[in-house]
Amino acid sequence: GNVREATLSGLSPSTLYTVQVAAVNGAGTGPYSGVSVRTGDGLSTQVISSFTTSLTISWTLERPLTATGYTISYSNTNNTDCFTDSRSGITTSGTSYQLTGLEEGTQYSITVTATLTGGRTEQDTVTATTRTAAPSAPPSSVRLSVVSSTSINVRWGPMDCRQWNGEITGYTVRYGEEGGDQSHRFLSGDSSGGMITLSTLTKQTVYTVEVVARTSGGTGVYSQPQNIETP
Repeated sequence: GNVREATLSGLSPSTLYTVQVAAVNGAGTGPYSGVSVRTGDGLSTQVISSFTTSLTISWTLERPLTATGYTISYSNTNNTDCFTDSRSGITTSGTSYQLTGLEEGTQYSITVTATLTGGRTEQDTVTATTRTAAPSAPPSSVRLSVVSSTSINVRWGPMDCRQWNGEITGYTVRYGEEGGDQSHRFLSGDSSGGMITLSTLTKQTVYTVEVVARTSGGTGVYSQPQNIETP
């Protein structure tokens, strides 16, 4: 008596059904209410390929002869505080489409709408992510400061989020005596920036320092070399 819904399965696609419901108690079955509803045409969408700036989708319809055309729309679902990458009203008569000009390492929600005979529509939505690429810019605001005669601090700020090209997973600090061999320090981190202290340096020596961000797609662009001298 507390049940207020039921799922009817095994029905045919694109078919009009009449459904009636009646309540039952100890005195018998009451009057039936009725409603008519049409089942969908079985539109199913899938992603068949993903690249750094494009996604290819395809779709099937259980009764394809009922379709008169398809419309595609998409929008990014991550980094929405930074930018909006969306488009709607893409029309096609085929059953696959390549979306191009997308952002690297970005998740998209893609909706395919089938227009059917009689003016009806059927929708299906799929989520997909473009492949991650290496960051396309260096970290911002790299700053050097002396800590002691044998150590310096290196600080850097966040990058423009449209140049992440995916999730920032860490940074590499490249440093060495001016004109000499260079060492590397690999740090985990995120898009907010970071700081490291380089120690066991030589007194009264000029050091050159650069910083670069990393994603799973590779190492990005090093910042401009900066020099600092230990006292």
